[in-house]
Amino acid sequence: MANSPRETSTAPSLQHPESVVSHWAHMRKNPYPMLGRVMRPPNPESRGSRPTAEENVPNRFELFLLGDGEKKVTEETDTRIPSTSVFTFNKEDHTLGNMLRSRLLQSPHVLFSGYKVPHPLFSNFILRVQTDGTLTPRQALLQACKDLVTDLGLLSREFTKEWELRKMVINEMPGPSNTLLIEGTFEELADELSHYLDEVKKKEGDTSTAIQTEIAQLLEQNQKDEVLKKLVTGSAALNSAPEKEIIAAYNLLVHLVRQSPNPNIFLPKICHNLSQPITSSKSNGPGLALSVLTTIFNILPQENDVRYHVFLAILRVVRSSNSFELLRSQLKSLDTWIAQWETDEEDQRKLYLSITDVADEAGEAEQSYLYLLRALRTIPSNEASSADARTLSLRALKAALAYPTHFDFQDLTSLDSIQGLRKSDPVFFELLEIFTAQTLDDYNDFKDEHGEDFITSTASLSDVQLTRKIRLLTLASLAASSSTRSIPYAQIIHALQIPSEDVEIWVIDTIRAGLVEGKLSQLNQVFLVHRCSYRVFGEKQWVEVQGRLDTWRASLE
Repeated sequence: MANSPRETSTAPSLQHPESVVSHWAHMRKNPYPMLGRVMRPPNPESRGSRPTAEENVPNRFELFLLGDGEKKVTEETDTRIPSTSVFTFNKEDHTLGNMLRSRLLQSPHVLFSGYKVPHPLFSNFILRVQTDGTLTPRQALLQACKDLVTDLGLLSREFTKEWELRKMVINEMPGPSNTLLIEGTFEELADELSHYLDEVKKKEGDTSTAIQTEIAQLLEQNQKDEVLKKLVTGSAALNSAPEKEIIAAYNLLVHLVRQSPNPNIFLPKICHNLSQPITSSKSNGPGLALSVLTTIFNILPQENDVRYHVFLAILRVVRSSNSFELLRSQLKSLDTWIAQWETDEEDQRKLYLSITDVADEAGEAEQSYLYLLRALRTIPSNEASSADARTLSLRALKAALAYPTHFDFQDLTSLDSIQGLRKSDPVFFELLEIFTAQTLDDYNDFKDEHGEDFITSTASLSDVQLTRKIRLLTLASLAASSSTRSIPYAQIIHALQIPSEDVEIWVIDTIRAGLVEGKLSQLNQVFLVHRCSYRVFGEKQWVEVQGRLDTWRASLE
């Protein structure tokens, strides 16, 4: 036994505790035993036939190509749980597994959906699906796959559209680049463009008189404006031109129009054509139109009021493509542009309403309300009772009530057109007054008097949303009127008409809405107010402020 490996080994042994002591003593003297040694490369011959690490790496195609006789998906029914199957996906990984799991869980008939990857080195995963019996797991999985294909197709189209639009407009409207550096005389370019328009119309089956023939005699007589009228009238055909040629063709037309002594009479028609759908490229059409429109916008002098009509066309394109984000950065310059164009109040109102519609369709409720309010401010006092003013006022009132985070209605009640509703629509004005300064009790009395149908049908509002908003406002009024800055839970329960277990939830929601600041005392069952917002600030509020100042001064004395 003297030559046994246990006795000759220098490693510590559990059978010989003293060896452990001697080993660690050696380590204390030399804690890094590998330092100072010469590292020699291993002898290839000593490895024999063992494969290297590089040789062990599987081929990449094995991660996604099925082997001979291998199925993509196999199903195994789980007999222990009703309506449950286990699917094995070969040559797939977390990407597909997570998407299928998430999509399956969106189905109301799927009770459970989960997946696992048995081993990270093997490209397969196991998906377990349980349904309520209305659909089989196989049917639920097939439907989820179809829905995923639809979603990914929509994602691809939207991404392509946004990518193309971003290339056209990023943060600033692109300035006039080399797109308008076109060589040639007016006659040569006009003849070239007319020939191109005739070719496009011919491909669309339009057999009307050729534009090139119509303008030939006009060119000989040097009647440029008449030539441009023919070209601009026929330019609507460019919307069906090949995608790669649309920008070049429109830029050529704009170049010709700029050579007229009266270019402003032709540009609105071109802008109108560009705001119409580009039929030859439904996905990239808005981006192409924006490219030409922004070029026109930038080549015009800053004080040229035609820019106003170009911007309206840009708004129509943005609205049709639902790409409000591209417009957001431009709105910062809107006031400057309006001052440069010297637009009257009616044109300003039209512009603000166009922005309102674009924002509304894009789901930008805050921006929509902001520009609707600006449109109302352009209505002069002598027109505050007109039919148009009434329509806009009702629209703004409903928008303010429906917007979940809008709590200050002083911006509305200060407008003459809104005050005009006091006579034309007294019930709507009464509802506005309730949300301006009154409480939940007043709102309930309003519903008792006019019926809940007025809220849901006539006003097209949600009673659930309005009730929630008036509760938050009621608590804000309660905090503002409290002289002790301490509101008992019982008072909140009574004012908000809620169960006791919901008090803290409503207080937290009111704090999140920015209406009050404070903290809850569960021990004393009170809400301690640190700061609150006054819904209205009039004579009564000034008296309260004076009283608090007097109290504060007395405490100092």
